[in-house]
Amino acid sequence: MKASLDRSTAQINAPAAWKAGYEGRGVKVAVLDTGVDARHPDLVGRIAAAKDFSGSGNTGDHFGHGTHVASIVGGSGAVSGGTRQGVAPKAELLIGKVSTTTATARSPASSTAWSGRSTPAPRSST
Repeated sequence: MKASLDRSTAQINAPAAWKAGYEGRGVKVAVLDTGVDARHPDLVGRIAAAKDFSGSGNTGDHFGHGTHVASIVGGSGAVSGGTRQGVAPKAELLIGKVSTTTATARSPASSTAWSGRSTPAPRSST
């Protein structure tokens, strides 16, 4: 099986949500992974904050997985002319690098606490 954002976002009805105005605007989403390539065209200008929890001394993605995940969450689709954008293409991204090139997670507790402080608590609908 090969996933492709132009098909997988349709499988979860994201295009219908986008048409209804739900694109993630005003929402911050934390991606705790291998960091991010902040120069990736789909992510340029989308990263609100980034922090290293891996001990590598940077938030760059030398493994590729974190950039991939961040693009699935909130990629703009710039590379594909908008046909392959993330689920929430207007969301702001909080990048927490918790893994190195060996993909071994470090400091999950401190990184989740950081991402929780960076994101307001959801409001109750009741």
